[in-house]
Amino acid sequence: MEKCLNDGEIIEVVKEYIDNAIYNYAVMIDGEWGSGKTFFVKNNLLKAIEQYENEKASRNYLYTPRKVLYISLYGISSTEEISNEIYMSLYKSIGSNDVSDIRYGVKVVTDIAKSRWDANYDEFINNFSNFEGYIFILDDLERCNCHINEIFGYINDLVENQGLKTIIVSNQKEIGKFIEADELGLKYLLSANSNVDFGEIDSQYKDLNPGDKISISELKRRTQLLCEEDNSAYQKVKEKLVGFTIKYEPDYKKVTKEMLRDNVANPDLQNLLLDLNEQHCAFAIEKEHTNLRTFQFFISKIILLYENIKWLKDRKTKLLKEMINYSFCIAVAYKQGTYEWKWTENTVYTELDSFEKASEYGYTIAFRFIDEFMIYSKCNQDEIDNDIKYYLSKEYEKEKDLNNPIIALDSWWEKDETKIRRSIEDIISGLQISKFDIKSYPSIIYKMVILCDVGFETDLLMEMIKLMIVNIKESKSGTLSLDEGNISFDNENLKDDYELAIKPIRILIDEKNKSTKQNFINELLSDTEGWGSKIYDYVKENKQEIAEDNISFISELDVDKILNLVRVSDNRNIYDFRKALYEAYKAMGNKVNDRDMENITKLYTGLKGDKCDGYDLIKVRNMITLVQFLGTFAEA
Repeated sequence: MEKCLNDGEIIEVVKEYIDNAIYNYAVMIDGEWGSGKTFFVKNNLLKAIEQYENEKASRNYLYTPRKVLYISLYGISSTEEISNEIYMSLYKSIGSNDVSDIRYGVKVVTDIAKSRWDANYDEFINNFSNFEGYIFILDDLERCNCHINEIFGYINDLVENQGLKTIIVSNQKEIGKFIEADELGLKYLLSANSNVDFGEIDSQYKDLNPGDKISISELKRRTQLLCEEDNSAYQKVKEKLVGFTIKYEPDYKKVTKEMLRDNVANPDLQNLLLDLNEQHCAFAIEKEHTNLRTFQFFISKIILLYENIKWLKDRKTKLLKEMINYSFCIAVAYKQGTYEWKWTENTVYTELDSFEKASEYGYTIAFRFIDEFMIYSKCNQDEIDNDIKYYLSKEYEKEKDLNNPIIALDSWWEKDETKIRRSIEDIISGLQISKFDIKSYPSIIYKMVILCDVGFETDLLMEMIKLMIVNIKESKSGTLSLDEGNISFDNENLKDDYELAIKPIRILIDEKNKSTKQNFINELLSDTEGWGSKIYDYVKENKQEIAEDNISFISELDVDKILNLVRVSDNRNIYDFRKALYEAYKAMGNKVNDRDMENITKLYTGLKGDKCDGYDLIKVRNMITLVQFLGTFAEA
């Protein structure tokens, strides 16, 4: 029968156990990995037992207090190694009241004994064979490489035959996994063998037709069937050995507060974390992940991240707390194995679109840079600052224009249908007169996709998209852009709907920008006196965009116009044009993209065919150098 007790109750139960002389049995403290059970045992329970034994000795001078031997079974591969660990612990404890914590590798105590005592070796071992004055704590049982039933048999001998008080510390859920790594291959082979009649042990077993392949899941199921005998034996040995099992669940709130006070040196951050601890603990409990190693991971990460966002402390404390909340939620998901990367290329932040989601996820706003840091340890101060400032600018726009119908669609779940429909009508009216910045179109589509999922008519969204297309076509602005920095969906179906809706807008803007850029670049060629330097300046200003293949260069040029200009231009323009080409393709790693290749080849062929009649020697050399450079790409 399992008991779930707090730290103090566990200590009292263990005291009763070590005083019980009616029958011999062991006690098991069972807890999940990362629950803090080892920390509790070594820092609380062990000391409490020592103190209790000393108190009994102080009341009765004839009583000799027992010593506590803590031994980790991590990596132990045989019962002989356990004996060696025990003997080494005893050896260290002679003449000392200190409790021994042994975990520095397996040593053969007999070699030490023989070298020290030589002829008195047998007497030495006999003295060490008396364990009556000790209480054993055996930790990490599930991490022992020796078969669990063999280990239990060994412990049973200590408990039943030698009367030792033994406390076993383990993650019992992991003990039941008997398929050991070194035997797994053999068990798989046996499970796949057609000569084994699994019908004897499984009524649901069905013979496969000759030549049929065994699925992975069926292979694992058969292997588990072969291990049931081991599981049964384990339960029988455990029932005989373990008197009762104490289920260890830490006082998560108390322990995490202690961890914050002990590990967070910055007083401002410590106060913030302590203030948020109740919320974090509630989230961890709800997610059934009260793992202290995860909390340690969170602390180690947030200490570093805080240095990059602490400037928000006196300006935007609420936002700072939201970032810390999100960091904790990411830590839990990552360590629990449920984390998924959901960021699209252009998304900087995202706000949850309902109270229910905020309650479920534990945060209301998420930032991409936090995921990048928590998961990949990427930390760039400039990028973090830019992302936060981008978010703050968007918030400022909302506050500044509370009457904006696009903003009015935020927090739609708090409003009635009539108000939402009025805002939708205002947006359609605004699009009819091209009232809104084209950059805001993704935000309109994003909100309408969600509202259509709620039940609003899809025709409303279609009408908006048609008006957007008209506005983009009629726009007289220069380069157009879409602001998709905070567009994010948890629902894949909604994400697909958004992508479908925004696609014609993106395509049209790309075409519009391409035409605009083409016209702009070719306008530079109209200056016959300084066209080379202007092309070079354009490349210098847009080198990063060209390198990232976000804008085109040669593909936008009128090659025939370039060929004519080269024939009549001076050496300075030809030299500057060659510099522009060099800078552009150097930024691209000396590679030409597919869009530019057609014009590169056309330009190379045209210049190569120029006989240079009437050119001076310098111009001839510049032409040769330009043709050679273009040839490295055209003839590659």
